[in-house]
Amino acid sequence: MAITYDLEFDFEKGPYIFGFRPNTDDFSVVEIEQTKKTGGVWKLVRRRPFVETHCLECVGNISSESESWVFSRGFKLYRDKTYQAIIYYRGGGDLFTTPTKFYGVKGKMKKNNARLNLWLCREQNSKTRIRSLIEVGISHKQYQYLSVMFKVSEDRIYFFGGQALIRKSTARVALGLNGLIADSGKINQWL
Repeated sequence: MAITYDLEFDFEKGPYIFGFRPNTDDFSVVEIEQTKKTGGVWKLVRRRPFVETHCLECVGNISSESESWVFSRGFKLYRDKTYQAIIYYRGGGDLFTTPTKFYGVKGKMKKNNARLNLWLCREQNSKTRIRSLIEVGISHKQYQYLSVMFKVSEDRIYFFGGQALIRKSTARVALGLNGLIADSGKINQWL
């Protein structure tokens, strides 16, 4: 795939924000990869958006596990800068397994049916992931905010990969907004 957009995003003008807005955000640079062919896949939906009318959602399948990836556009990042990646995410459907009793533990424990991971990648492909930035079990049906500060080891083009992992269930994972900030920028002033 030929990359035809400018990789030098000007962070001095503000953070990069992608809110899954069909009339504002450029979806031509987003790639979807469905790792488990019989499970759910990331789709643009109108169900409970974070901003405007849409969010990106992966819905589980009761008969098979789901693993789906969404990849950002590429960014030229530099090792002498500090970056902050942010996500607003939520769950839906059956978020927890049936409680089971574990040996040595009082009461019953539940496991998350859905997880969301954010990876730093070399390309828009799950096999090129470099390192995990965020790993979270989905436990809320309201939008939650997560951010992580990070540096890169070399000056190069990087992509961000959002990985939805869903057990055999009706659980859902949704992304409402993603952002990337360089150095001391603040995303709240841009929302």
